[in-house]
Amino acid sequence: MRILFLCALVIMTGSLFAAENVKQEIEFGFNYKNLDVQEAKFEEYRVIPKGLSINKYRLDFESPDYGISFTAKNVMRDDQFARFLYKRENGLSFSAWWDKTPHSLSLISRTPFSEISAGVFTLSDEIQRKLQASTTTTSPTTNDLLLDLAKNTNAVPLKLLRDSYGFDIGLPSLGDVGFKISANRENKSGTKAIGGTLGFFTIELPEPVDYETTKFSLDTSLTQKNWNVDLAYEYSLFHNKVTEMTWDNPKRLTDQASASGYSGGTNSKSGRTSLYPDNTQHMATFNVNMLDLPLNSYFHTTLSYALLTQNAIFLPYTINTAIVPGSYANPTVNAYDPTALPVSSLNGNRGIFNQSYILSSRPWDSLGTRVGYRSEVVSNKTVEIVFPGKATADQNWSSSIYTSKVYSPHRQNLDVDIDMDVFSNVTASAGGGLEIMERTKREVEKTKESVLRGTLVYRPVSSFSVRAGYILGLRRMDDFEISDYKNSAGDLIELPGLRRVDVADRDRNEVKGTVQWTDLGGIGLSLAAFNRDDKYKPGIGDLTGGIATNTNYMYGILESSAQGGTVSADWMLDETFDISLLYDIQNVKSTERSNVSGAVLTQDAANDWTATNNDIFHTIGVDMNFSPLSKLGLMVGYNYSIGKGKITVSDIPGTTTVVETDPADTKSALQELAIRPEYTIGEGLVLVGGYILTIFDVEDFAVENVPVVAGLTAAGVSSPNAIFLGDSLRDFTAHVGYIGLKYNW
Repeated sequence: MRILFLCALVIMTGSLFAAENVKQEIEFGFNYKNLDVQEAKFEEYRVIPKGLSINKYRLDFESPDYGISFTAKNVMRDDQFARFLYKRENGLSFSAWWDKTPHSLSLISRTPFSEISAGVFTLSDEIQRKLQASTTTTSPTTNDLLLDLAKNTNAVPLKLLRDSYGFDIGLPSLGDVGFKISANRENKSGTKAIGGTLGFFTIELPEPVDYETTKFSLDTSLTQKNWNVDLAYEYSLFHNKVTEMTWDNPKRLTDQASASGYSGGTNSKSGRTSLYPDNTQHMATFNVNMLDLPLNSYFHTTLSYALLTQNAIFLPYTINTAIVPGSYANPTVNAYDPTALPVSSLNGNRGIFNQSYILSSRPWDSLGTRVGYRSEVVSNKTVEIVFPGKATADQNWSSSIYTSKVYSPHRQNLDVDIDMDVFSNVTASAGGGLEIMERTKREVEKTKESVLRGTLVYRPVSSFSVRAGYILGLRRMDDFEISDYKNSAGDLIELPGLRRVDVADRDRNEVKGTVQWTDLGGIGLSLAAFNRDDKYKPGIGDLTGGIATNTNYMYGILESSAQGGTVSADWMLDETFDISLLYDIQNVKSTERSNVSGAVLTQDAANDWTATNNDIFHTIGVDMNFSPLSKLGLMVGYNYSIGKGKITVSDIPGTTTVVETDPADTKSALQELAIRPEYTIGEGLVLVGGYILTIFDVEDFAVENVPVVAGLTAAGVSSPNAIFLGDSLRDFTAHVGYIGLKYNW
């Protein structure tokens, strides 16, 4: 597809450069970049190169019969964008585009593993042999060996690149019928962090990302005076070139299955996990719009059906060859053998049917109504699979029966709204809605939420308005099945008082308002604020699970709230000066309750604890353009954003000697100043300069010297519990200078 794009560009440029009705623009220059710390955050979603850069090229051609345009930005960079457009008067059009977006995650990550092929991470057998034989008392100790392992690491920068390209073709209309064809492909490649586990021994690895998504669509429409219909089909194919990951266990060279090996991760010599499976989607969409109906009405409906399929081959229960009949927990199968699985693949098949209907009417100028209905039905035809057990984290076998669950939710929404001009300058609206959510294989299979809302708008003059609104939402469950909290043996595997956030009864109150003044002596002013408060309640169902010693109250999220406000102003003095200002604040807070329980779940006040999470975000923005001289223009932009997080814990269980300690507060502050002067040298030729100052300040749980091996203590004593990539955000200051030319001809 990119070849097609380039061929079109060659044909276009070869025939048009000499034409008189061609307009072109190019900007290129040289960058200087300096960072005191090489931190990925600076170029997280962009590329700022050193040296020569072609920032923009644009070509436009117009003729009586057709037009052509081509735009390219950040040429030959990983954040480049290019688009070619050809359009004729008869409706024929062709456009092709190519877009690349980077995502830089870390420049300092490292690992002791070597990736010998895509997704296969190894250590030397000698390291595994020594660690398998070592103890806390032998020499060298496990602690010493892991310290040596942490010193010998390989740099593995974490970075993703999204490379997408595609085309759109609009065919000439055949009477009232139009056609459109589109296709695109997105390749995503690079590495990102992923967590693997061996019992309670966690290993962080660089996941190889190499997958592509291909989409193709056909669209046809029929347009008449008072109605139109549209029929579309889209096909999507996702293909992952890396289907699984394996990694050596630094503590083992040979497999074993023992009761004591699970917690420390000393049973399996390696671990394995599957990655995102290949899948396909077919979707058909049908739209109808009907205009000029009686009572000045308008009707719209959308019907769509999507079919999603996936049939990737399952991995075996485990990669541990010691989990066989006769070993610990006496498995009934050779767990490492793929033929021991009840089926070889999922054969997943899920259909999603959406329907939406909206009828809007305005029988009088002062009165309007709107009625809407939406429904989404998921029909999951995937067959449930019964497994005779599982190999937890490749360490030990568990002989309980495990059954995969097939979920088929159904969501329905009904909304009715009325708006009325109460006075010439006052408009009021009121409405209500009902949402019914039905689920399968959940502890709550049906919830209903009733919503009431109202808005009042005051507009004394055309340039000034005040809007205030209120929303009340009441969600209630219809049932609660405690059996969903139990395993196949009937034992509780969840606290019976737990109510998950998506099904718990909830009372929502939300108030919001805006003030807009578009002409305040040449100044445009806008203010907006909101406050949303959610209270969660247990609803029906026994909170104790029938156990008399359990406390009779709710666990999980108890309440959450969000408040925010935005102030923005624009002032244009004249053609030589304008300025825009912005301030935004967001405050998000939630409180959760949980319980520390052992192998047998209990709900006792002595082991309860709560955590309150509070995040506050501030954003300031200033943009200014002015021309102090006739040939000189100056653009200045400044943005400052800061987020602060705090977690407050209480009722920490333990002895009287335990001191309640809140986790460290977090802070992330980013400010950037950008200055761009432009000086006109001559006709079409402009000298361009630029300067960017970026300052990042971060405080987190760990921001410097994150260990590769965590849990190491004093020499001779070891409690290693994780191998990390050693990554963290770091403070930095960056300066970028730019000098270039912009030419129009």
